[in-house]
Amino acid sequence: MPEVTESDLFTEQVLKSSGLDYTILYHQPFADLLSFYYGPNPFETGINLPANSGNMVPATRDELTEAHAEILSTPRHENKTYSLGNLMPFRFPT
Repeated sequence: MPEVTESDLFTEQVLKSSGLDYTILYHQPFADLLSFYYGPNPFETGINLPANSGNMVPATRDELTEAHAEILSTPRHENKTYSLGNLMPFRFPT
């Protein structure tokens, strides 16, 4: 994910090596915010494509909230990392 920074990766490694239980959740951009990629006048200003393949699997904030709540309220998620997103990719033409 291009939004993950070196400090994010460093923090993740420190957490994993600390001996503490952890659960890490990655998620794609919010589907509710897709309009930020094309703005109010896409014919005039163009479309800002995500990095790499032009694909992303956004989910709504409500969907991600539900996933976070499920993971936090059920057992056996210790020391795991999840990448959350929708099942259907959103494809930008490349």
